[in-house]
Amino acid sequence: MPLEPGGIDRTQPEKNGLMNDIQLELRNVSRIFSVRKHPFRPKAALQAVDDVSLRLRRKEILGLVGESGCGKSTLARLLLGVLSCTSGDILLQGSSISGQSRRFISSRVQPIFQDPYSSLNPRKRVRSIARLPLTAHGIDTKAERNRRAEEMLNLVGLPRRLYSAYPTQLSGGQRQRVAIARALIMKPEIIICDEPTSALDVSVQAQILNLLLGLHQELGLTYIFISHDLAVIEHIATRVAVMYLGRIVEEASVERFFKEPKHPYSKTLLDSVLAPDPHGGLPGLQPDIGFPDPTNPPPGCTFHPRCSEATAACLQIAPKLTAIGEEHHLACHLAT
Repeated sequence: MPLEPGGIDRTQPEKNGLMNDIQLELRNVSRIFSVRKHPFRPKAALQAVDDVSLRLRRKEILGLVGESGCGKSTLARLLLGVLSCTSGDILLQGSSISGQSRRFISSRVQPIFQDPYSSLNPRKRVRSIARLPLTAHGIDTKAERNRRAEEMLNLVGLPRRLYSAYPTQLSGGQRQRVAIARALIMKPEIIICDEPTSALDVSVQAQILNLLLGLHQELGLTYIFISHDLAVIEHIATRVAVMYLGRIVEEASVERFFKEPKHPYSKTLLDSVLAPDPHGGLPGLQPDIGFPDPTNPPPGCTFHPRCSEATAACLQIAPKLTAIGEEHHLACHLAT
């Protein structure tokens, strides 16, 4: 069996006996795209996801964080079966999804997208949108699909008077409730939330987050929650995985991550959060250094050009993800 980076063998039984609780497992998953940066130049390889190994337990909420372009959404598409892995494997309840149909995967893994204004068909009524997965899978009669759709819409807090409305007649928060109902109607085990609150007003964000937490408890759901908003991750997640240039650089419980982050990039992310102090100035990374070109990543540790703690080893050797404590993994030469 392949080992995860750093030689951690996650195929062996765990000491705490929680192997049976593993809902989703990624084993050395990579995805490479061929992109053309210039019409008269050959295509270049872009490694959007690079040797990622992760485990997700039942009823867990994994917060996936990192800058735009780090590979979070590509990873989500791999989990949804929209993209296939270049290498590695994804296991759902111990069985590989490689070669499985999109229909099979969608019955077990469902997404909630970022923008409720574009993720709903404006020509369909709310009830029809909510029952769409049942219709696509040919489940039940139309009357039974309507009943189940109305039951789910009621569960997410949408008033009955809106069941026959069109998405354009709804507010942003109401549209996102419809999207949540649609994602849940197949009773999937895993929900992938890709920035589900970023397009909403702050007050509505809190309502949707509380709704997701309530559904998590009531239905026993497992979430992968992708967000740029670290305050949201701190509020909703139980564990955090930090991505940088396609790799997981730190993985820890939410308490440990926000109390004592270890990777320099994790510290930078937390330091970049705006404080409610008008005299505090703007946070930032190393001056004049932006996100690197993913088609030409730096050698060694890919974060070293932006890291104030980089050593000679960081410039030459790529660090492996290793365990530094109970359920705490780090890819950094400065690990202590």
